[in-house]
Amino acid sequence: MSGKNYTQKGVSADKNIVEEKLGELDRVVDRHCRKINGHDLSKCEGREKLTPAERERGRSPTYAFWICHNCGHETVWFENFEAEECPETPEKRLIADGGEVEPRTRRAREEDMDVTLKQKGGIYEVHSQSGNTYEVDVAGKTCSCPDWEEREPEGGCKHMRRVDMEIRSGDVPKPDGSIPEVALADGGPASSVRSKIEEAIEERESEIAELEAEVRELRFVLDTMESVESGDGLPEMVVEAVEEGSR
Repeated sequence: MSGKNYTQKGVSADKNIVEEKLGELDRVVDRHCRKINGHDLSKCEGREKLTPAERERGRSPTYAFWICHNCGHETVWFENFEAEECPETPEKRLIADGGEVEPRTRRAREEDMDVTLKQKGGIYEVHSQSGNTYEVDVAGKTCSCPDWEEREPEGGCKHMRRVDMEIRSGDVPKPDGSIPEVALADGGPASSVRSKIEEAIEERESEIAELEAEVRELRFVLDTMESVESGDGLPEMVVEAVEEGSR
């Protein structure tokens, strides 16, 4: 099998969906192993024929994929099930397979956004593709972006949807600040979560340094104004800077 997703096959009315969709070389590894977003999943293992070049490179002929017992969707990308509710009927395809998607959801999935937990309790910061930064309150179901403040679209703005996606996929800490189970599990994206936290710390430290520099500059201007107003003349360091510049 090649490509991102399997092609939907015909599915009968009974619940023997997994058996009907398995190929001759496929087998079920773990039946009903995960239930997420209404999906009832079985993990399967497939086997494909390799070219001599692929075998020489050491590529494995086996691969893992998942099948939902409810909607019949099968894919090698588990995150598709994490990102979308089960449509429950084989006739309705998942977005990943070309199904219809609401524009804000599409932008939430596709645009370049950086999500970080700003404060325990579900306050997240979203650096948007536009360069703007917005605050999403998961508990309060609000966002500081114009789209939410002016329209309050059903299902939330794209920033709220992106935060929800990353929380469910385990790419960011939970609203209470804890690390997601998927990140702590063997092979989980713990390093990705840790990297995002470290990047957020570096960004905050850089912002603090810039603010401290601005405060020093403003204090200098204020001291200069006060010295002139009091008749003491310009501060010595200003005089020295002027003289240095005239040389």
